[in-house]
Amino acid sequence: MSCNKLQVREAVLYPSLASATGRYDKEDRVVPRHQIISMGLFGIGDSPNPRYLPHLWNEHVHPEGNVYFVRNSVPKIVTELNVYNESVRDMVTTWLDQNEDSLTSHNFSPSVELVLGSSDNYDSVWYYLVDHARRAHFWFEDVSTEQLGLRATVSEAHLRHVLEEEYWKHVEYFPSHELIGFDPRVDDLFDVLLHGRVDQRSSPVSTIPFQHGDLADFTDILKTAQDTGRLHSPYIRWIIARLWSPFCTQKANIHYAEETCRLSRDQSIIDLHTPPERRRFALASAMTFGAARRYQRDLGRLYVDEIAYLADWRKFFASCHREWMLCVALSFALLLCSLVSFISPYSIQALIMLSIVLCNASILSGVALLIRHQDDPTSSSVEDAVTYLDQAKKPESGFENRALVLSLPRACLLWALGTFSTHALAGFMLWMWMQPFGYIAVSALVLSAVAYQALSACRRFWAGRSCSREEDVEAQIEVKGTPNRTRAVNLQLDPVNRGKTHESRLEGLKPDDLLRKLMTIAAPLTLRVPRKKALLIAVGYPQLEPWDMNLPGTHRDPITARDLLLDVYDWKTEDITILMDDGKCVDPTRDNIMQAMEDLVADAQSGDQFVFMFSGHGGQVPDENDDEEDGYDEVIWPLDIKVNPADDKTYEENYILDDDIHKILIDSLPGETRLVMLFDCCHSGTAADLECTNGDECPVTPVTSSKSNGRILGNTKGLPANYTITSTVHKDYTEEVDTIYSPMSRMMSKSTTTVHNKPVLPFVTSWSACKDNQLTIEDVDGCFIAAFARALRQNPNQTHSEMLRSVTREMEKKTLEANAQYTVEGLEGPFTIVRPQLGSLYKIDEIYQHPLIL
Repeated sequence: MSCNKLQVREAVLYPSLASATGRYDKEDRVVPRHQIISMGLFGIGDSPNPRYLPHLWNEHVHPEGNVYFVRNSVPKIVTELNVYNESVRDMVTTWLDQNEDSLTSHNFSPSVELVLGSSDNYDSVWYYLVDHARRAHFWFEDVSTEQLGLRATVSEAHLRHVLEEEYWKHVEYFPSHELIGFDPRVDDLFDVLLHGRVDQRSSPVSTIPFQHGDLADFTDILKTAQDTGRLHSPYIRWIIARLWSPFCTQKANIHYAEETCRLSRDQSIIDLHTPPERRRFALASAMTFGAARRYQRDLGRLYVDEIAYLADWRKFFASCHREWMLCVALSFALLLCSLVSFISPYSIQALIMLSIVLCNASILSGVALLIRHQDDPTSSSVEDAVTYLDQAKKPESGFENRALVLSLPRACLLWALGTFSTHALAGFMLWMWMQPFGYIAVSALVLSAVAYQALSACRRFWAGRSCSREEDVEAQIEVKGTPNRTRAVNLQLDPVNRGKTHESRLEGLKPDDLLRKLMTIAAPLTLRVPRKKALLIAVGYPQLEPWDMNLPGTHRDPITARDLLLDVYDWKTEDITILMDDGKCVDPTRDNIMQAMEDLVADAQSGDQFVFMFSGHGGQVPDENDDEEDGYDEVIWPLDIKVNPADDKTYEENYILDDDIHKILIDSLPGETRLVMLFDCCHSGTAADLECTNGDECPVTPVTSSKSNGRILGNTKGLPANYTITSTVHKDYTEEVDTIYSPMSRMMSKSTTTVHNKPVLPFVTSWSACKDNQLTIEDVDGCFIAAFARALRQNPNQTHSEMLRSVTREMEKKTLEANAQYTVEGLEGPFTIVRPQLGSLYKIDEIYQHPLIL
């Protein structure tokens, strides 16, 4: 809607918002004075002379006491300008007279109100309109949200929630006159309050902006007003509007009824710029013993998508206050101990002085932070929280600088404690050295400590080199002169020999093999900088196109994963290897994949970090070594897979077993290394054959055949279109889906046996698109890998639990889209919503809160 620009004399009329009127920021002052009280004033005497207003104008008083004026016309004119003032009245009246034609030409309904306001010097006038019948907030002209200072939105429906918040602000500010067409929506408000009470009680990450006790009080107040029939009282209107406004804000914050909706307060759905972690912050965080990183993570969780929740804010700073006060107290006690130790004849004055300086630094920084944040956290408002977090978050570094400042008291205390402890130990040993034969005791202590550390290092190293399988232990021995070639020496263990020492496992080796084994033990002792290596594989199967089994969309996945590693995690291009059948990269044949996997983990040492990704077809074959509970091994298809489309045998040879993947990539890893594996293929829940996954155990059911027809989104990765394969998918297609945003509620270990017998395990995790007995889909824009990368770009510092929730939600959306287009023959229903799987050498519940590191 647009019209000619409205003017008030020489003033400029500009659009504004109900929340931008500045009614609580006025700086007007009055001067009280003593007065003569006339006889009988307000009693038997004459009443004060009334103040008169122009025709159609009326005065109204807000429940808070503010006076405003309303002209009963169409539309109604509402203003806080003092119409009793003659000059103000003339200005408003003149403007209305000059623009009477413009106001009447729009044929406004009686439910519309025009609100006018002015700056202090009346050189500019702002306005906005509301329609009570439609709960609308609008203007005479086209305006942008940026011009008005409103948030950016994703759709007109999203914008409606933002503007409805402004409408309820208007009702809150002007509730005392007759609101034609006004609907308080009391029943809907009751529903919202009751839902909020349950959501707050049942979820620690509820998006409701009030606490349970507040919601209960609001419900009781609203019920009392409804029972007394006072819903149209100005006071009750004000209450209703005051409640509706934050709930409209909440709907706008969570993107209510949008395609991408925020279901928990810790979920990020807005693509905001997240600066990569600076190297100097990583070093500084290490010097604070991880305290800075913890504060950075906590501040980030307080301000997800730049939305703050008051309860979390108060809890965070209450814990900060307690920590700073404890640090100050402990530092003061340690300072006294250091001062007393200063006079000891065996004191090392340099260490004592350093301890004293660090104690003072902890005390001063703690006191400074307590003074800076001296306001009671329980009395702070959400506006205080937003202001603080806005100031703390920098575009180039996020919360890094503020996190370092908040961690200073703790870091200085720990350094002071370490310095004082070093001094105490050194002083004790110096005192012993001065005693008769003391040098012998000191030397014995030092040698014992060195020997203990050496033995511990050897034990950790040997544990990292040991194989994880008890049935078939395979040691990868590097042949001198051919670093990229390995040969396997199988050390078969029978049940009698289980549990014997590693020395007994070396028995029976030939002298040259034993020499090579000893060389591999000594070789990793050569120190080098930890490195990162990634192997990204995508197979499109162009030779299978005649049978509609090709997957051209997989070629996007390595590029997506590579860009994620380069852009977000600062990887180097030369550390990333891509195998892809696009005519430009090395073909992902079986031999090439096996060799690339061996090269990926060759010469792995503690501290190294690896990423493995496969995107293509996956399937299942009968288990031949009885190590699978469901009787089937999971396999991935290389480019040169041998298939027989003429019958249901599907693939006959050249597949890669999950046992092979585990043996090459995992068994050869030493302790304290990291490996993240991504499988975007069907039947991939345990494609790496890891002992623990997050999925429920699925019952073993009779083998059935199934077909997939149509090719709108693409093929399933393992159940190709117009093609039949053998698969254990029967009951699981119609089972009820778990609650996707509470993945830990149903997690359990894949096996109830002892997880792993390595004293120090490599940290290996696998992320799979679906469970072993499920099928996943291929989208032209990528599916599982794209969802994985998108979640990490939004928040690179997610825990495994948060990441699993994000990817599961995205896969649910993709599956629902596929259900609208796919028809699976021979089954009663469409695709079940797949459950992405997280696998680990450790128990799943032990890694949920660990951050995902790439």
